[in-house]
Amino acid sequence: PFWVPNNDSEALAQVYSLLGEEKLQQAAKACGRVFQCRPAGMPVRCLKELCRTIRTSTGLRQLKISDSVYKLLDALLEPVASKRLTAAKALQHEFFHTDREARVHPP
Repeated sequence: PFWVPNNDSEALAQVYSLLGEEKLQQAAKACGRVFQCRPAGMPVRCLKELCRTIRTSTGLRQLKISDSVYKLLDALLEPVASKRLTAAKALQHEFFHTDREARVHPP
C-alpha cells in the first residue's frame, strides 16, 4: 500500500493528496453529496510524482516507467464509479499492448 493510515480522517487526507479536490468533489456530486475539504498545506500530487517520491524516500532505484501506466492507474483510481474503467476496458488499455521493454526499465 502507498500508506498505512491511523484513522479514517488520515486515510481521506491521503486519498485527497493523490486524487485532488476536484475529483473528490465530482465523486461526491455523483453520489448526491457535497465534498468540502481543503487540508492546510496538503499539496495535490500526480500519481507519477507520488511514485517517484516513494521510491526515492525508500532507497529504491528509480525506474523509467511509461506514462501509459500512470494513465491506466489514474483511470482505475477514478472516484466516480460511472467514469472508472471496467476490468475489461482496463485490459484493452495501451499499457497492455505495448512492448514490455518500452514500459518499465532502468534509466
